[in-house]
Amino acid sequence: MPWRTVAFVLFISTATAWSQEARPEPASGDAKAADIKHLLDLTGGVRVGERLLDRLFEAQRRSMPEVPEGVWQEARRAFETSELVELIAAVWDRHFSQEEIRGLIEFYESPLGTRLREMQPVILQESLFAGEEWGRRALERLQEKLLQKGFQARTQS
Repeated sequence: MPWRTVAFVLFISTATAWSQEARPEPASGDAKAADIKHLLDLTGGVRVGERLLDRLFEAQRRSMPEVPEGVWQEARRAFETSELVELIAAVWDRHFSQEEIRGLIEFYESPLGTRLREMQPVILQESLFAGEEWGRRALERLQEKLLQKGFQARTQS
């Protein structure tokens, strides 16, 4: 999976996906930070990031079978999602007021928000496939245009 795709999915996942967990209590007294973390829990972004990491590690395992399983397990434990949560929370903090964050929480906890969380992974997957197909057709049309103008299109490897 290309890194740009992984980054895109991580970005989208922070604003979508599914999950319902108990609302965290503010540890530091910062209610907005606690609300943002609750929103991130609600949207499932961190869990999607965990799954992507697991997929990346699995791909690396297959490509490097000589590496012992213990090394892979140790390396995987080194990836803490708490750092990712802090980075993403800072982005949300810059772009949304606490009132807006609370409104988003209210939405994601509503029946429609719950439905969105349930359907978002399916929609994302189907959208990625649709985008790939659209890109393939666009490339074919571009190559046809280039041929009409007398240029031989080169394919990328």
